[in-house]
Amino acid sequence: MLIEEIKDKTAYDAFAALRHLPMPVFISGWDGRNRRYTFVAASPLSTITTDGCVTEARDSLSGGVRTFKDPFEALDAVLNERRYDAAPPFPFSGGAIGFLTYDLKNIIEPAFARNAIKTTGVPESLIGVYDPIYVFDHNDERGYIVSTGADLRRFNEMQGLIKHRKTDKTPPLIKTAGPSTNMTKDAYLRMVGRAKEYIAAGDIYQINLSQRLSIPIKGDAFALFQRLQESHPGPFASFMDFNNFQIISNTPERLLRLTNGLLETEPIKGTRPRGKDLSHDILMIEELKSSLKERAEHVMIVDLERSDLGRVSVPGSVEVTAFEAIHTYEHLHHMVTTIRSRLKPGTSPAQALKACFPGGSVTGAPKFRAMEIIDELEPCSRGIYTGSIGWMDFNGNLDFSMAIRTAIIKDGMLHLHVGGGIVADSVPQEEYDETMLKAQDFLRSLD
Repeated sequence: MLIEEIKDKTAYDAFAALRHLPMPVFISGWDGRNRRYTFVAASPLSTITTDGCVTEARDSLSGGVRTFKDPFEALDAVLNERRYDAAPPFPFSGGAIGFLTYDLKNIIEPAFARNAIKTTGVPESLIGVYDPIYVFDHNDERGYIVSTGADLRRFNEMQGLIKHRKTDKTPPLIKTAGPSTNMTKDAYLRMVGRAKEYIAAGDIYQINLSQRLSIPIKGDAFALFQRLQESHPGPFASFMDFNNFQIISNTPERLLRLTNGLLETEPIKGTRPRGKDLSHDILMIEELKSSLKERAEHVMIVDLERSDLGRVSVPGSVEVTAFEAIHTYEHLHHMVTTIRSRLKPGTSPAQALKACFPGGSVTGAPKFRAMEIIDELEPCSRGIYTGSIGWMDFNGNLDFSMAIRTAIIKDGMLHLHVGGGIVADSVPQEEYDETMLKAQDFLRSLD
C-alpha cells in the first residue's frame, strides 16, 4: 500500500484540484457521532452502470465491456479481480464509490409493476472503481494519497495535481425561482388518507410516502454542497459530479456497514425540530421519546430491518445494540436504533447490501406490499431518493448510507424528494409539515 502525506490541503482543496477529471466524488465517513474522514477521488479505473435495467462494467483503459445481472453482481466481480488482502490504513483506502437508486427495486423484484416513469434522465446506478484516492483525517487535519500501488503513474499524477494545481474559487449557486412540487398539498393529504385506508384494511402496517420539490438554479452545485456542510452538516454527506448531472447528499442515515464480517444498520424513524433554546430542545426530545405513534412506527421498522439482516447473517447473531437512541443534528432530532450481526459464510458483501436494499425505514412494512402501494400512489419515480450512496473497498468492507436529504441537479433544476412514515394514527397535515421540515437544510442553504 502506497501512502503519501499531503500538507495543508483540505478535502475541498483536493476535490477542486481533481474536479476536471472524469467522475469526481467527495464522500464523508463518520466514526461514532463525529466526522472522522473524507474520501475524494476521480478518474475511475472502471465504471459500473445500470441504465434501463441493463448493467454493464466498462474498463476505462481497455474499453472492454461486460454485462451483469445487476450492479450487486458486478460489484462483487469487479472488486474481486482487484482484491487486496493487506489491512487497509483507513476505513476506506480505495475501491468502488457510487450510488444506487430506489428504482433498482424493479431488478431485485421484477414482479413490481413499472408504472412510474423515470423523469430525471439519470441511470439506475453509477459506480466508479477508484485507485488512488485522497483521504482527509479530520482528527489531525492531515491529508493522504492512498493506493494499492497497482499503478504508480496514477498515484504520481494525483500527487502532482493536489500539490500544485491552481484552483478557481467556486462560483455560487442560487435559485432563480421558488420551488414547485409534483403534487399539490391537497393531493399529498389525499395520498396520506389513501395509505391509511390500506393500513386499516390490513394490507400494510406502515408506509413511507414522499413528494418531490423542483427548484430552478444556476451556478456551481458544489457551492451549495459546501454551504450545506457549513450550516447543516449531515453525517454521510457526499457530492458526486457525473458531467451532465450532480448529486448532493446530506443524509443522516446509514443503510449498511460491513467491517471485517460485522454487519451494522441504523434505521431512523421519528423526527422532531430543534428547540428555540435549551429548555425547548429538551422538551422536543422528551416529546419524541414519549410519542406512541413514533415509537410504534420505529418498532415496526426495527423488526423489518432485523428480518432483512437475518437473511444474510449467522443464525442467532442479529442483535439490537442501541434502541431508540436520540441523535441530534443542526436542526433536527432523530430516533435511531443500531442493529448488528455477523455475515453468513459464503455470502458476499454486495449480496448482503442487496438483501437490505432498499431500506425498510423508507419503504414500509411489509416491505414488498408497501413498495407496490408507493408505486401506485406516488406520481413519479423516486430516482436517487431512498436509494443508497457509499463505498465498497478491495477488502470486502463497505459503508452505504440511505439517500434521504439528497438532491439531483440536472438541466438547471434541483430535484429534492422529501417524505415520512405513515401509520394508522397519522394526521395528514402533520405528515405534510414533516416533509417540509426535512427540506429545510436545502431550502435555507439556497436562500
